Amino acid sequence: MEKEMISRLANIYSQTKNYFNENKGEDPDIFLRVGSKEEIGFSILYTPPIYNPKILICGQNPGNFGFSWDDEFNDEMLKGEVPSVNTYTAGRDNHSYPFAFAKFIRSQFDSTSERKEILNNNTVGMNIWPCQYHGTPKFSSKERKEYLKTFHRFSIQVIRAINPENIICISVKAFDVLNKKKATQIKKHEHGGRYSGRGFFGEIPVYLVGHPASYTPKELLYEALDDAIGEIESK
Repeated sequence: MEKEMISRLANIYSQTKNYFNENKGEDPDIFLRVGSKEEIGFSILYTPPIYNPKILICGQNPGNFGFSWDDEFNDEMLKGEVPSVNTYTAGRDNHSYPFAFAKFIRSQFDSTSERKEILNNNTVGMNIWPCQYHGTPKFSSKERKEYLKTFHRFSIQVIRAINPENIICISVKAFDVLNKKKATQIKKHEHGGRYSGRGFFGEIPVYLVGHPASYTPKELLYEALDDAIGEIESK
């Protein structure tokens, strides 16, 4: 099954690269790297792929992986290839891939040796949207809604190829795309909105955790991520 996964992912990456090249002239803000006038850039996976991992973490869209938009970390992750580095764990050296999303993940996964092992060897990371953007892109126009449908189709294909046991969506937008049943155990914050919940992608449990860039207080987000990991560990 792992060989089939690798083949399917290679095909999805190839389709994504073609799609970005076809549309970069129509909407450079979506299809070009931040700060570039001609170079496409996209990131689907944030870690090397593992077939049937215990956890798949799904965020929203790639931001700045490094210290500046054109540094070595962005170069590596936006070249449109399946990554060879785990960007969630690389930052333990206090230099590599210093983006806040990875630090947020490690805040709860690095709390015990058992969880650290899961993050190191039994977790895959990805985005629901592959386009790099400074903040959250708006998809309100007719054209961008079509881009969004294609991004979601590619992302769902990635998830089906990887076939995770559980999904943690650290993004309300990702959760709403993947959860195919009525969401339960929803928690909301008056300013940050939904930050915790449960759902399903087919038969795969999906856990909602609010994004660390949201207006929800960090302590509530830490608690939501801790609870999601704890439930998965208890199975």
